[in-house]
Amino acid sequence: MFLIQAVILNDCRFRALQELAHERNAALEESLQFHKILSELDTHLQWVKEKLGQILHQAQSLEKKHRNLEEEEIGYQPMISRTFASGQAPTGQAHPKIKQVWTNILLT
Repeated sequence: MFLIQAVILNDCRFRALQELAHERNAALEESLQFHKILSELDTHLQWVKEKLGQILHQAQSLEKKHRNLEEEEIGYQPMISRTFASGQAPTGQAHPKIKQVWTNILLT
């Protein structure tokens, strides 16, 4: 009789340990899924940051080019003004075809 009680007791302990092991396994699986999601999110965030960094760099580069173009235009403006001033007739009136020239310049 003592042997049967010992077997039953050991069987109960084993089942209790099995249940704890299953609970622990479920908790570990849940934790693993959570960390996988965090890792994937981190990968996506890094991709977004990289793309934003590239876009920011491109925007800064375009802004610099725009400033340089503005500065170049300011420096070039006196030459343009002299050219148009020399195109004026001695009477102070513009050549009859000047409007056509302006239209062609503005359309290109």
